[in-house]
Amino acid sequence: MIRSRRVAEAFGAAATRYEDHAPVQAHAARRLAQQLATLSLPEAPRILEIGCGSGLLSRHLLRLFPTGHFLLTDLSFGMLQVARTHLDAPPGGRLSLAVMDGEALAVTGGFDLIVSGLTWQWFGDPMASFARAIALLNPGGWLLVSTLGAENFPEWRALCAAARLPHGMPDYPSCQDWEKRLAPEGKLEEEWFPMAYDSALAFLQSLRALGAHQPAADHHPVPGGALRRVLRSRETGFLVRYRLLYIRIQS
Repeated sequence: MIRSRRVAEAFGAAATRYEDHAPVQAHAARRLAQQLATLSLPEAPRILEIGCGSGLLSRHLLRLFPTGHFLLTDLSFGMLQVARTHLDAPPGGRLSLAVMDGEALAVTGGFDLIVSGLTWQWFGDPMASFARAIALLNPGGWLLVSTLGAENFPEWRALCAAARLPHGMPDYPSCQDWEKRLAPEGKLEEEWFPMAYDSALAFLQSLRALGAHQPAADHHPVPGGALRRVLRSRETGFLVRYRLLYIRIQS
């Protein structure tokens, strides 16, 4: 609960400038939208988005399913406020936004589609949350998620390992973990997405600007001098890869 509150506060503080620093999130939203466009859904599907953030994926949902009924949720009220400004609400009151913890969804079932873009990696127990979300689907309904995979940011991890310092990044389920959970009905796709930063410091600053700078739960901050030595080793140019996973399953 404490971590959830910290995550909500961090993203809320970054909400108004979030999309200025979110090319990876925008890319993942487009990839999920491509998969969504291939699904067979009812004419007026009931759709739940978990962790809608500023609405990057929400805009695709409204375009793809113009007669749908939408419940967009996020842990951060500030993010929901920003999302509302970016969305053209469908007629008839078919769009609702609600502050909600994706790990403790306060909704009844009956959804034809549940979707989440780069939110699942913040969950304390991603697999249990996945099972709970599936239970909210109608028969034949779909759950589509993008998240981060194990060994995300390998370049930052290597930089810290060379200095014998903890990298501070959370550990996520591996592709093998997900494939065991999904078999045989589900499908997983993996993508390494490179991002170039001016320096290692610029990389860390970008995470903070997004609100995505919460470290692993058991991480203890390293001394400032040691961290500065790591950052000085990459003062000009730092390429970092995001390990993106796209997961889908039908109930």
